[in-house]
Amino acid sequence: SSGSSGSSGTSGTSGSSGTSGTSGTSGTSGTSGTSGTSGTSGSSGSSGTSGTSGVIALSGDADNRVISLGAGVQSSVLALMAAKGEITPMPEAAIFADTQWEPEDVYTHLDWLEKQLPFPVYRVSEGDIKEHALAGKNKRGTNFVTMPFFTKHGIGRRQCTNDYKLEPIRKKIRQIMGLKPRQRAKELVCESWIGISLDEMQRIKESRDYYIKHRWPLIEKRMNRNDCLKW
Repeated sequence: SSGSSGSSGTSGTSGSSGTSGTSGTSGTSGTSGTSGTSGTSGSSGSSGTSGTSGVIALSGDADNRVISLGAGVQSSVLALMAAKGEITPMPEAAIFADTQWEPEDVYTHLDWLEKQLPFPVYRVSEGDIKEHALAGKNKRGTNFVTMPFFTKHGIGRRQCTNDYKLEPIRKKIRQIMGLKPRQRAKELVCESWIGISLDEMQRIKESRDYYIKHRWPLIEKRMNRNDCLKW
């Protein structure tokens, strides 16, 4: 019935108790608007994670996709999963920042890993970090050591990760994107995949460059380091 044969806004509770606004029928013989709850049935806006509770993959398309490869357990598994199509879409390349002072096992493993991947692995470097440190200089040749060692010039600052890892990867990403030195990326975006697992979430950081967007596929897969080893 229309507005009768039940009750209009009464004989139950108004705005709750099942239907929105009436507990009988309002204008239809079914329900008006919703038959469950009005507005939310669990959480408002999302039922899983919203932005920070967990990590959401980059939405939308990227112009380029690369893997930041450290050649450890997690980043190696990330690269191999991408090679097998278990993480998509296929990245264009992996980038390994070589300090030229890595353990020999790392280079042996990297030689093997390159043969397993259908995409290229670029090895980039800002020079020999050991030689620079022993000379009391940085990659620019100035008396500024980027590792906290005691030298004749004093104690160095811990800036080696940026200078010998992040910066050379950033330069290669710009090259892959086709950008010249100091050229603005404008609307171009590169998605950089980083091999951080679920038990390392405290290491997650957004990119400082507006044209590079970080993605953490192992977090999306809910994989920790042991899961990577089992894989």
